[in-house]
Amino acid sequence: MPLMKKLIPIFFLTFVLSIKTEGQTIPIKSVPVIEGSQFLLFPSKNLSMGGVSIAMEDPWLDSFSNPAKKPEDVNIFFAPTAYSITNNWGSGNTAPLSAYWGSQKMFGTFSLAIQQLKSNKMNNELSSQNRKNQYLFLSLGKLLKNTRSSVGFNIALYDLDAVHSVDLLYANASKIEQSGKIFSIRGGLFTKWPEDRTLDMIILFQKVRMEHHVTSSIWVGPEPLSSFSSPTHLVDSTEINKDWSNTYGFNCRYRQLLGETGWKIGTTLTINRKTHPKIPNYSIMNIPRDPGDSWAFNLGAGLARLSEQGRVGFDIIYEPIWSHTWANAIEKIWAPDDRAILAGEKTVDNKFVFSNSIIRFGISNEKEKSGFQLGLQMRNISYRLKQHNRIEDVRRTQRENWTEWTITGGLDFKFQDFNLHYAIMLNTGTGLPGITTSPWGNRMENLGFDAGAKGDFIIAPSGDLALEDCHVWTHQVTLVIPIINN
Repeated sequence: MPLMKKLIPIFFLTFVLSIKTEGQTIPIKSVPVIEGSQFLLFPSKNLSMGGVSIAMEDPWLDSFSNPAKKPEDVNIFFAPTAYSITNNWGSGNTAPLSAYWGSQKMFGTFSLAIQQLKSNKMNNELSSQNRKNQYLFLSLGKLLKNTRSSVGFNIALYDLDAVHSVDLLYANASKIEQSGKIFSIRGGLFTKWPEDRTLDMIILFQKVRMEHHVTSSIWVGPEPLSSFSSPTHLVDSTEINKDWSNTYGFNCRYRQLLGETGWKIGTTLTINRKTHPKIPNYSIMNIPRDPGDSWAFNLGAGLARLSEQGRVGFDIIYEPIWSHTWANAIEKIWAPDDRAILAGEKTVDNKFVFSNSIIRFGISNEKEKSGFQLGLQMRNISYRLKQHNRIEDVRRTQRENWTEWTITGGLDFKFQDFNLHYAIMLNTGTGLPGITTSPWGNRMENLGFDAGAKGDFIIAPSGDLALEDCHVWTHQVTLVIPIINN
């Protein structure tokens, strides 16, 4: 097609410094929160290679990432996953069943997962709570007539009783009940030209609607209280916090061989526009917030080499993000200098500028009956926060920087009727973040953080961050049963 031939050089030049993130949605993190592996739902052969993905194809995951990508074979996957967080901060077990299906022109994927989460150890009641989540994913694709292209779409619906570690967010809570849903839809285009040149394009919409029913117990005493009286009994108070967000996204990835060297290069661009209609009030903040919006980009490139005996791959990423959150006055407020802040006007204004970077590296050795993989991912998060407290009329600037590491490994065992793949991951550099002395004069003794769905943690800290470090161990065993080999 003449038009596509003209567009390819433009795409290639645009994506020389681009990157693809997991699932085309870019997580935003302003605190080094522990995330666990709750949303590790789909089979991935590159997971144990540090997650390299830009230049290197993932024969298991690609058809779930892009609904227009026809699976190479028809397989059934059973990939039970278990993860645990050190310091007894929780664990999770997931049982996903996935499959490819299709004919010569029509194809698709299916995935259903049931998950059980164990709450973090806040107190005896919370640590004994177990929550069940359910995940459903469907896709449908079609080869276009007389072209090398295919199109497709997928939908995902997650019914959640809990998002891991939200109970640590509300440090003084005696009981937390969560409920909500995540809905997403994607449309995809996949085109393949001679000499193994490929182009993936994705557009997506994702909606998160979660509610946190937070019960706190406070001591009260006789009325009226005096300096000689003391609290006598506990009273429960329940607050409902809404965690809502909408994500509109675009992703494009291009791959091609480097002559006859055996090496392949890849480039990709991801753009996310996010709106945050409701953001809960957390212990780590000293001023509540309501709405917000963000622009997030991934720009990067990858290099990979595939041979009969193994694979090696590199990803380099630059991730600029701009995020703006604020709080509105519920009613008229008088500032200390006698200024009136009317209902609906901003009481605090937070502006974030992120300059993040990601490097991934992975190798594998594949023999006829067995193989192994090793990988490493380094994610550096760096941002500047400019906050304006309009009530006190005080401005401040805060800079934060930390690095998260993921070490991965895997083993392959090939049998006549099925294959087994074992992957292990160790995540470090995150934990339970809190703050030191607040610039507004308040000391925050309790730690807390946001473990919002799909990794958005846009918290404006009320002081310099502190961290109680921990590690996440993740194990996944993937059983692959071939049905039809193309």
